[in-house]
Amino acid sequence: MKNIQSQITNFVDKKDFAKLIEAGIMTEDEVSAYIMTQIEKIVLQHEKEFRIWQGTGSDKRWKTYLPGEKQIIIAKTSKEKLYKAIYDFYHSKAQPKTNLENIIKDFLDYKELETSIANAHKLESVWNKYFASDLLVKRSMKNIRIIELKEWYLKLIETNGLTKRQFNEIKSLMNMLLDYAVENELVDKNISRHVSAISYKKFKAPKQKNRDEQIFYGDMQKDIMRLAEKKFEETGDTSYLGICLDFVLALRVGELPALKKSDIDGDYIHIQRQEIKHFIKDSTGRRVRDGFAISNNTKSKDSNRRLYLTSIAKKYIRMIVQANEEAGFDSDDLFIDKNGERRHNPIFNTHLNKMCKELGFTTTGNHSIRKTCISNIAASHSISDDSLRKFAGHSDFRTTQRCYIFSTDDDLDEQKALEEALCGLCS
Repeated sequence: MKNIQSQITNFVDKKDFAKLIEAGIMTEDEVSAYIMTQIEKIVLQHEKEFRIWQGTGSDKRWKTYLPGEKQIIIAKTSKEKLYKAIYDFYHSKAQPKTNLENIIKDFLDYKELETSIANAHKLESVWNKYFASDLLVKRSMKNIRIIELKEWYLKLIETNGLTKRQFNEIKSLMNMLLDYAVENELVDKNISRHVSAISYKKFKAPKQKNRDEQIFYGDMQKDIMRLAEKKFEETGDTSYLGICLDFVLALRVGELPALKKSDIDGDYIHIQRQEIKHFIKDSTGRRVRDGFAISNNTKSKDSNRRLYLTSIAKKYIRMIVQANEEAGFDSDDLFIDKNGERRHNPIFNTHLNKMCKELGFTTTGNHSIRKTCISNIAASHSISDDSLRKFAGHSDFRTTQRCYIFSTDDDLDEQKALEEALCGLCS
């Protein structure tokens, strides 16, 4: 019975159990037992929405409702026959490509080709978490009404306590699945794109981080940079200098380890690539992690940008290049380890987290450095909003303003400013 489940899956969509028996993978009894197990699972899910009952009086048949635009009652002479009818309904036996369950594999293969294995893996994770075990995916796509889909969304939100961001991942996948179905002429329209807006009150509010968890303010940045330089002197690890460099470049965590010497052109550095998680398919066809890879594209078109190198940025770059040369390496990659191999992004966060712990800071993660740098520039009022947007690599300044700009004053300075601003008017 080794790997039976994975081998069955390849045939179940085609209802081709005969091949399993011919190949010696399963016996007829094992196939029958498997089918009964699947029927039981589907019936249990069905009973959560629709009751099953036996008629009274002269009509002793077993009955239930079937979902659809017009709910109908089906009746069978035995409970077993009713269960089989429920199973056949959700599996769309006569039309194998009419439900979401039967197109997901082809859809993920398509997204892998259109985008990447990593993106297909991410979409598959959302499918497995929220879609795979739900009866909706067994329903004929043509028979699902807009209101039914909206109700399904609302129940998901309530049952799972979803934030707006989590819900958007689910709806985005449904949108893409039904777009794929439209393109393959399996349905006429994408009903998910016709679901009206859902009130923000339905969503769980995301945990609000305080400022200590968002940026380094007051003297915190100086303390981190001094400690990072000390760690570099002790270890020779240029990743510590990368942390210092990022305080004046505000790079994303994948952009920092992807930097090369050849990106530097005089007073500017070109941010044009990023490190990403790398995925491959194993021998069973599963998408699995396989380290990191360099993508010659940034997160978005606006992320591809040229940044001015301040005197401090140039200082750290010189120190990094010099350390690499003294170690006997002439690599174009800016961040390399003691073996001359390119560094990966987790090392920067690991070093930063340890230093924060040593200094007693709550703030952790490269993204806090990025937010700190952007907040410092905003507080200086030295460049325009549009220039700051471009520096951050955003397409819309509202993103920069809403998510990346925080007060950089320490608490005492902020309290003093409020005292002067508010109490001065009352005296």
